[in-house]
Amino acid sequence: MTERATWDRRYETADPPAPPSPFVVAQATALAAAGAPGRALDLACGAGRHVRLLADLGFSSVALDFSLAAVGRAASGPAFGVVADAGALPFRTGSFDLIVQTCFLDRALFPTLSALLRPGGVLIAETFALAQFEATGHPRREYCLGPGEFEHLCEAPETGLEITAASSADRGDEKKPRHLCAIAARRA
Repeated sequence: MTERATWDRRYETADPPAPPSPFVVAQATALAAAGAPGRALDLACGAGRHVRLLADLGFSSVALDFSLAAVGRAASGPAFGVVADAGALPFRTGSFDLIVQTCFLDRALFPTLSALLRPGGVLIAETFALAQFEATGHPRREYCLGPGEFEHLCEAPETGLEITAASSADRGDEKKPRHLCAIAARRA
């Protein structure tokens, strides 16, 4: 079975989306309240827990995922759906006012994500901390961030991003721990 087929099967049988991340809710709500919401991308959207939030806040939303089943679920409401690999994003420079990326990590994408933001646009990213791998063995170690790594990725000269908020949080419980790092960064 191909990797895409594995993800499609996962989303075809998945429960309804979990609630949006509290960090994403706070940052996106503040951004929407600060002015007219523009165009937003939910990168690696999964079942669409954030794309619905973005649309409710008034953003013109795009749901992108590698899985057709995920995009079908996420874009079933007020969002435009795109099936694509995150390594080959089909958008022009300066296309978005907001990009949300959660529970997905490709370190090499940070310069590309910055370029996709309009000047003043914001990247909100949240993913697993190394403590998640140490506690559960999942996701794989290379998909988890070490202490200060989000800041390093955003502050690299080629990104042109300025960090506006950061958070580390332990959510969940003993049966299902969730160790997360989050960051919001504005493009200069």
